[in-house]
Amino acid sequence: MRRLAGACAIVTSHFDGEPAGLTATAICSMTVEPPRLLACVNRICWAYRAIRRCQVIAVNILATEHESLARRFAGLSPCTPQERFREGKWTTGALGAPVLQDALANLECRVVDYLDGSTHSMFVCEVVGVRVSPLRTTDPLLYFGGSFARLASEV
Repeated sequence: MRRLAGACAIVTSHFDGEPAGLTATAICSMTVEPPRLLACVNRICWAYRAIRRCQVIAVNILATEHESLARRFAGLSPCTPQERFREGKWTTGALGAPVLQDALANLECRVVDYLDGSTHSMFVCEVVGVRVSPLRTTDPLLYFGGSFARLASEV
């Protein structure tokens, strides 16, 4: 799977007034009508419990300049899960999950189903709100071969 490049996103949720989030690459479109996506989350992750309890997520699609945030939410920077939100410009979305203001796009979702499999759960989420950043000059942040990556320049 290290040979499958993935777009990086920060998946956020909340519970009892506390924000929660993780860096994820296992997110994909499921259906257009109704608009649904799949998000796979490790069940040992602190944010997993918040997602299961409140049944809400925001998918914040990252640009290359968000690599530091991606590392932070992946647990690669020394901070507690609650301290992760001290970096970046965050607001509260319509469903209560934290939304990264300068993300390439934000998808606010309600969890409608889930499936446990081995170490992870796959959440089926209905997209109820979308915000797309105005046309940007930056590329999406990718993950490939165990490292963060960016699109190659045109030759």
